[in-house]
Amino acid sequence: MRFRRVLLRVMLWSLALAAVCGVLAVLFSAHETAWRVVGTMFATAVAAGLLMWTSAMSERERTQAAGLLGMGTVVVEWMLAELLIWDANAWFGWGWWFEERVGLTMFFGAATTIWTMLALACRKRQGFALASVSGLVLAGLVAVLWLAGLWWPVEGQYGSFAKSAEMILGSAGAIAMMGALGCLLVVRFSMRRWWVWIALLCGAIALAMLLTAIWMDINQSNGTVECLITVTAIGVFWNLLRQVQLLYEQQWVVWATMAATAVTGLLLDVVIVLDKQHADVDMLGRLASSAGILTGCGMLAIVVLTRLNRHDIRPTEMPPVETMTVVCPVCQKKQTLKIGEARCAGCGLGFEIKVKEPRCPQCNYLLFMLQSDRCPECGATVR
Repeated sequence: MRFRRVLLRVMLWSLALAAVCGVLAVLFSAHETAWRVVGTMFATAVAAGLLMWTSAMSERERTQAAGLLGMGTVVVEWMLAELLIWDANAWFGWGWWFEERVGLTMFFGAATTIWTMLALACRKRQGFALASVSGLVLAGLVAVLWLAGLWWPVEGQYGSFAKSAEMILGSAGAIAMMGALGCLLVVRFSMRRWWVWIALLCGAIALAMLLTAIWMDINQSNGTVECLITVTAIGVFWNLLRQVQLLYEQQWVVWATMAATAVTGLLLDVVIVLDKQHADVDMLGRLASSAGILTGCGMLAIVVLTRLNRHDIRPTEMPPVETMTVVCPVCQKKQTLKIGEARCAGCGLGFEIKVKEPRCPQCNYLLFMLQSDRCPECGATVR
């Protein structure tokens, strides 16, 4: 708490100094140094605000690793921003390309860090272990490729990217895109969801084709890669929609939205393939747009229903239970005891307290705080 109060004071003083220096620079046409001071103060204020947020995350057990990573990234980003503000390339004679690469490093570094923090924050949530590990591996690989491509030795006096660097950066972008879809596909992974396997296979083939096209300098496409990516995206939408927990009588909205998503994706694939052949795709494009509108409306309806059901359906993750309040059947003393073996503080009677999660007898789906009489996963009667 004291650390955050210090950061708050730093942020306020930085904003005040930035305002004063900015006003003086405008009124007296000060040297560009004054504007650099303004930029430094503003960057410091932003960094202090982000450090407050990440430090709060680091104090929670579940998000501690994500918070610490965020704090370190904020400090590094602030240092890189100072290099740009104070024109470090002019001091050392690196050339104008240095600013370009520093700016891109800051952008890609922030994007990779946000993805990594999300993976770290979700690693202990039920059903997110595989997605979290995959996300961490993906973030590390993409970060290495991005840094290698950005800081590859330059070509010529203008500091342009080398051909090999462009290939590395293109590979990083392809891996980041398809890897992100793959991570979303394995959220609460279930062997029974056949579409996940199909989407994963299509995504792997699409990634292999993208990497081949990048390294073999193939610039033409017959639409195969686009179709495979569309199928992967449909699988992602289906997997995420199946995570939504609605009442059994409302499940038709989810299924209808999934059908609209599939129709939209398939029509887009047909449009892409026919367009490559210079065919007339105006009507198919209209149909694809109509299906997309139905998909968007279905997703909004799911959000509204989830909001309406918030008192009936609670999160599927059961919070940790360490204690329980009980009344001793002998001495009637009300007390809070730990889960497991315990003893009454009044008469010494021994207890063995166990807590069992409510699960569906058919598919083992967690039914914590479920008010419906059917399992939202398989529809089996649970009461």
